[in-house]
Amino acid sequence: MAWYREDLGDLAALVLNPERAGFSSVFWMVSAVLSADLSVRRDDVASALKAAGVDSRPFFVPMTELPHLRPYRAVGASGDGCPVSASLLPVA
Repeated sequence: MAWYREDLGDLAALVLNPERAGFSSVFWMVSAVLSADLSVRRDDVASALKAAGVDSRPFFVPMTELPHLRPYRAVGASGDGCPVSASLLPVA
């Protein structure tokens, strides 16, 4: 993870895995979230990474979007679903 932070950490339009102070994570997978106001699309970034020999993939589909878990989509005290995971889905 340190390598990613060294090479990409100064990009304001990119957010990498957070790590709480005083804790150390194993980061089995590095996640990067692109800023919503960035003009480049996720798939274009993935294509550029592939051309440079770097594998990437979209986030996993949120559990609340799986058909067999439909009854559990209204979660939380206010029943407002899972807005953070929904915001990470690709724009259609």
